Amino acid sequence: ATRTETANKDSSLGTSLQYSILTSGNPHSQYFGVDVSSGVVSIKRSIDREQVCSFKEECYLNFEVAARSVYG
Repeated sequence: ATRTETANKDSSLGTSLQYSILTSGNPHSQYFGVDVSSGVVSIKRSIDREQVCSFKEECYLNFEVAARSVYG
């Protein structure tokens, strides 16, 4: 597991970031969640490796996280 730390506030601009998992066209997104304010990604549900990766030697689950600026 990898953890990425983010700086979520730019006080000089008065902005912060909000995070979300992009789900459109991505079947693996159902397994992951992201904290909307911190950007910390976590596993939402159990992942059955044999079911998801069909007994392949290496198993990768791809998903995308979006970050958007919020003013205020």
